[in-house]
Amino acid sequence: MFEKIFSIFDRFSTSFQVLSDLHLEVNQQYLSFEIPVCAKHLILAGDIGRLVDYDNYRCFLQKQTDRFELVFLVLGNHEFYNDTFAAGLQRARQLEQEPSLNGRLILLHRGRYDIPESHFTILGCTLWSRIPDEARGVVSSRIQDFKKFEIGLLMIIMENKAQNKKQSVLVMTHHAPSLQGTSSPQHANNPWSSAFATDILSQISKSSGVKVWVFGHTHYTTELRNKGIRLVANQRGYVLPWTDSSKGSKDGFDIGKVIHEARDSKLAVDPHHSDDEMPLNRSPMHRPLDGRAHQPLLKDENPGRMSNASLDHGDVEGRPMLHHSRRPTMRSRSPEDLAKQATRRKYVLASGFLLLSLASFVVQTETAVYIQHDLGWDKPYCMLYLTHGSWFLLWPIQLLLLRIQKRKLSWETFWRRHVYLLHTTGQMVESRDLHITSRDSHRSPIPYLLKTTAFVTTALTVAAGSWYVAVNMTTPSDLTAIYNCSAFFAYAFSIPLLKDKLRFDKVFSVAVAIVGVLVVAYGDRDDGKATDGAEGKAKHEAQNRLLGNIIIGVGSILYGLYEVLYKRFACPPEGTSAGRSMIFANTFGSLIGTFTLLVLWIPLPVLHYLGWETFCWPTGEAAWLLAVSVLASAVFCGSFLILISLTSPVLSSVAALLTIFLVAFIDWFRTGQPLSAASIIGGILIILAFFLLSWSTYREMNEERKKNIDEDDVESESDE
Repeated sequence: MFEKIFSIFDRFSTSFQVLSDLHLEVNQQYLSFEIPVCAKHLILAGDIGRLVDYDNYRCFLQKQTDRFELVFLVLGNHEFYNDTFAAGLQRARQLEQEPSLNGRLILLHRGRYDIPESHFTILGCTLWSRIPDEARGVVSSRIQDFKKFEIGLLMIIMENKAQNKKQSVLVMTHHAPSLQGTSSPQHANNPWSSAFATDILSQISKSSGVKVWVFGHTHYTTELRNKGIRLVANQRGYVLPWTDSSKGSKDGFDIGKVIHEARDSKLAVDPHHSDDEMPLNRSPMHRPLDGRAHQPLLKDENPGRMSNASLDHGDVEGRPMLHHSRRPTMRSRSPEDLAKQATRRKYVLASGFLLLSLASFVVQTETAVYIQHDLGWDKPYCMLYLTHGSWFLLWPIQLLLLRIQKRKLSWETFWRRHVYLLHTTGQMVESRDLHITSRDSHRSPIPYLLKTTAFVTTALTVAAGSWYVAVNMTTPSDLTAIYNCSAFFAYAFSIPLLKDKLRFDKVFSVAVAIVGVLVVAYGDRDDGKATDGAEGKAKHEAQNRLLGNIIIGVGSILYGLYEVLYKRFACPPEGTSAGRSMIFANTFGSLIGTFTLLVLWIPLPVLHYLGWETFCWPTGEAAWLLAVSVLASAVFCGSFLILISLTSPVLSSVAALLTIFLVAFIDWFRTGQPLSAASIIGGILIILAFFLLSWSTYREMNEERKKNIDEDDVESESDE
């Protein structure tokens, strides 16, 4: 059943992520620049960096070949900077044969590659610009890159394409195939425009099968249709670390730009997006071993020696690029600033979900107690089954909200991205690493998620079930005090399972919180007082107090364990974007709900047969209040799981103690009985403990993020 539900996670259409003009040679960004994996294959349409930076260039490509199934590369003019054409091409050929790239780098220097088990062919070359005679003097004087460049004969590739009429062709070149619409409008009529593009589309017949043409070089991100061919450019330009990309593009550089296979086996281009749900890092899909090797269709022609102008000599400042090449105007942000910003965003989101979880928990608690105590529908396991089973609604509701947010996308594009995100998130969760290795990339996350769902749900069910069982066996004070000691056990389990450090500020905060709970529970010494004034009923509830306390004690331990198990085995690793963490948290909550509905119904007939809990549906007021309690439980689950994913199980557990104070307030308004001194003092202690722990956790997360960024910077500088 589960395999059918999740089998879609292992099937993806042919898709290509499109990038060009990354210019990683600027400040040596080869090792620090991150590309989120949004498709099976990666297209790099030139000017990625300089081939003379061989080791750093290779490390950058190795990172991509570890994540993508195949990486297609055409060479731009910057690849040859500070080198001759022959030497640069030799370096590129050497890169392609590097063992560390595992044969996944496909260098398309006037060549082709047929995608295995698909209807697609990729053709690629640099497409050195053909400069008209009337503009040759201006170009030669203004742009030294083109003094000796010659055009590659792409037309011969088109003629050779006729081997298979059914194939759809994607062409990737560095230089643009058309002067019209491929550069910034303010430079469209400049005499040197021909140095960046060549009008070649009119010479391509419709029978060639060319559907999409990817290009770069103009530093102008755009998408248009010309001569029946969709032209796609996604160009970053000159960008220093920690600054935004160039704003001079039509659509803006989109690191997640994807071309994918549509239902009619044609290539479609995803609309531009800026999607926080896209992950920071994802794993590659399976690498095909039976693909036809890329085939060179033309013998190499040496277009002459490249200009030895370096980046500091006439490139960034002196070279009149069509997009107004100039230094970024935004100030660079330090690693400390970046760490603070990321941590602050997580805490802002966590604060919102904290408030939502508190409100929903209060509603769930008040309705559950009223249904059991006042309305007499005392079915603890059935209530547990229905409330936890309702969690399966989390993912469908989340999907609906995401769809509304991304309503401009086609359903096919939206669904493919969402499924791909969940698939690769599962791989990251299993490997506990943002950077998926080749070995991990071949492993489906489905078996891991099924096993994790089973044992996490079991721990949760036993822990939560103990509360429902003990609620009529012990006193409310004991129930509250013992069950909420789960905050202590969450911290205790976090040390061995999450490798948390034993910090005095955390220990002190948890201790203050537990003291606050004890003050609330026992401060007034009124355990024998029932809420309805019936003393006999209160004594009856407490007659099995010892057994009830043992049961709730086990539940407290298991609930602390459940929180830590969820954080350890079902949350993405540190460094994952907040949006992505939230999406996966709700998805895992749905898995818990689905497992509950499909498996945990089994005890219901057993309990009914043994006479321990006779099954019957609630009616009247109990029925609609149970529906409210069930929905509140689903909201609490989604909010609480997100809270743990964004922060820590210890902070989330202490935050949950705030509900004690809130429930007391609600009881005050509901019954008219004012808050006791013990409730006020205990509530203040719990709130104080929560803020102390929040500050401690915030500092710890901020320091960890800054440490990770600093380590990346040191690694990058050591390899320059």
